[in-house]
Amino acid sequence: LSTLGFFGVSSSFEDFFMKHSYKICPRHRWEDEARAIGVSIEAEFIEDGQKHRLSTSDKPHKQNVSYNVMDWGNGIKALFLCDYANPDRLLKLTTDLPRKNAKNLQTIEATLESLEKMRSEHFAQAMKKDREEYDSLPEAKDDNGYLQKKQVHTVPGLKQSLEGDLVVPLSNIDNDHCGTQHIKSDGTKRFTEGSQTKGSFFTIQGTKELIGFAEGIATGLSVHEALGCTVHVCFGASNLE
Repeated sequence: LSTLGFFGVSSSFEDFFMKHSYKICPRHRWEDEARAIGVSIEAEFIEDGQKHRLSTSDKPHKQNVSYNVMDWGNGIKALFLCDYANPDRLLKLTTDLPRKNAKNLQTIEATLESLEKMRSEHFAQAMKKDREEYDSLPEAKDDNGYLQKKQVHTVPGLKQSLEGDLVVPLSNIDNDHCGTQHIKSDGTKRFTEGSQTKGSFFTIQGTKELIGFAEGIATGLSVHEALGCTVHVCFGASNLE
């Protein structure tokens, strides 16, 4: 799998495909690429230009994945696949670059823009609803089951659900709401549908110049209490890189 090359292609054409971040991948490897990101697919992708649904290995009873296989002419195929429950699961593949003088180039661009717009609008609505639900919850207290189990104290921003879960908000560098993590007293964790973990964090504000990073909220709270420093909780090892 390789990123698109643009030898002998006009700058506007290059900008278009850089914008949409498609990758060149042989058609016979598409299904393997999908399985590698957790998509459950047994047969080959249906190549009729229509929207189809699939499930994932972590949510086998829901068909949250949508995909389209498009014909870009001259034998070139393209795949747009996204998970409407997980914005980090996205796959955009093409067997080759469409010809820069292709008569259907405007149609290709319009189709891609439409797919991206649908995906963006879906997650915008999901985050609006998630933020409203988070705002309606009470602040977490020190008697929260998970906090007691980990022997740490609450901090501003942590909430508690009606079921008693600890609720941790996710934000990005622009301070956008990117979802919430719910943690039960036994340590079971889940992100609300549509949460974008990549590039997201929760900040525990400290009083010292020292800044720390932690993978999970319990570790972050422990470091904060021990050192008094600001700690960014990153929700996974990949965000620590």
